[in-house]
Amino acid sequence: MANRTQLIFHLVPAVAQQVLAGNLRGIATLAASRSSVLPTFRPRGGGTAGLEAGTWYTVMAPAGVPKAVIDKINRENQCAFRAMRRFASG
Repeated sequence: MANRTQLIFHLVPAVAQQVLAGNLRGIATLAASRSSVLPTFRPRGGGTAGLEAGTWYTVMAPAGVPKAVIDKINRENQCAFRAMRRFASG
C-alpha cells in the first residue's frame, strides 16, 4: 500500500500493522474513544457531532440448523469474545 494509497477509510485492525510499520500514515480514528491498538491517534468521532464509525459483525447459518448446533456455535463465539476482551484489557 505504501506510495500507492492516497486516502483510505478502513478498520483499525486491518491497517494497524501497516501504520505501525510506517507504510501508511494514520491521521485519526472515527471513534468516540481512543483505540487500544493505536492509542496515539486522536479519536475524531466523539469530537464531531454526528461523526462516528463502528463495525458490526454477524454470524449466520442456513434456516433449519438444529438448535443444538446454534447453541454450540453461540458458546464458542462467547468464549472467543471473552478471550478477546481479556487480551484487549491487557
